[in-house]
Parts: sequence; structure tokens; C-alpha cells
Amino acid sequence: MITINPRSKLLALGLASKRWFESAAANMDVTRLGAGVRNMIYVGTCIPDYKNDQLRGNTFVSANEVKDVVAVCQSFIPFVAKANPSFIQKHTNQVMSIYNSLAESEDMDEEKREHTAANRIAETNIIPGLLTSLLIQGRTSINGANLVGQYVAASRNANALLRVLRHGLCSYSHNKSKHALNNNNYQEQVAAFISSKVQPHIHMR
Repeated sequence: MITINPRSKLLALGLASKRWFESAAANMDVTRLGAGVRNMIYVGTCIPDYKNDQLRGNTFVSANEVKDVVAVCQSFIPFVAKANPSFIQKHTNQVMSIYNSLAESEDMDEEKREHTAANRIAETNIIPGLLTSLLIQGRTSINGANLVGQYVAASRNANALLRVLRHGLCSYSHNKSKHALNNNNYQEQVAAFISSKVQPHIHMR
């Protein structure tokens, strides 16, 4: 079994987030969602007037330029790991599983292993799941801030971070649709999740 150090786990997550955006996978997940869901993600309401909101530009859309969101995502993940290691433990354990699936017989050095793991991570729900968990996290400090709020206060990159989080929620929602029994049930589940879990946190813009 491969021994993986903490630096490699976080580096692989950072590389995977870069691959997730630059490969257009994150953008494709946005476009796979209906306008109603994208409106709920943007506006934070479970009863969207999505036809009029779409005309006004009030639906979440894919990013034309990903440079800023990649930079924020790659700095946000280490921030979370340092501020609250236990919060990210589940996700780094999933990274470890992917690392351990890379047999030593494949003759990879550490750099190649990190990049190979990053490619595989980018194809999973690890990053969207982590970002969505952070989006819906409750208060963690006396002043009422959660990890998202703490990062915004320290970096002042609220707009780019919000786009990162919305992309995560879009991919998370799309991945959930793969296991839905039917579209109506899926739409109801997404609407309930957004209205009850996301709405209190998404109005950062």
C-alpha cells in the first residue's frame, strides 16, 4: 500500500480542482441542469420565476474564464484543511483511497502519482461534495462565521468564492441526478435541499 503524506493529499485536491475547472467538467455540469435549478442556485428561492429571471440574467451560468475561480479554489482548500482538519478528513480519506488504488507496480514517481490521482479525483464527487458541505456549514465561531465566512474575511475574494461554491453545488446536484428514480422526484429533492440547506448561506453576493 502506498504511503501518502498530508501535503500530497492537499496537493492532489488542488490539482484536481484545477483539472475540474480547466477540463470544462464543472461548466458542463452547470449546463446539464435545468434553468429552474440554476435559478434556485443563483437566487436562493424554491419558487423561481425562471423564465423572467433568465431574461434578467438571474440564473447561474457557466464561467467564461476560470483563472480566478481556480486560484480561489486552490487557496480555499488548504485554508479549510488548516482551519478545521476534521471537517475535511472525510474527503482526504477518499483521496487516500484513490492513491492506494494506484498500484506501486505502475512505476510512478510521486509527481506522476499526484497528477494521476488528481485526474481521478476530478471525475468523482469529492470536490463538489466538499464545496457543498462548506456551503451549508453552520456557524463555527463566536462571531457567527463559518469556514466560508472566515475565508472571505481573510481573503476578500467573496465573488470568486461564491462562483466556486455554486459550481460545486451544480456538480453535486448533477451527480445526485444519476441515482434519481425519475426527473420529478429529482427536481423536488433538489428544490427541498436548496430551500432548506442552501438558501440561508447562498446570499453572499
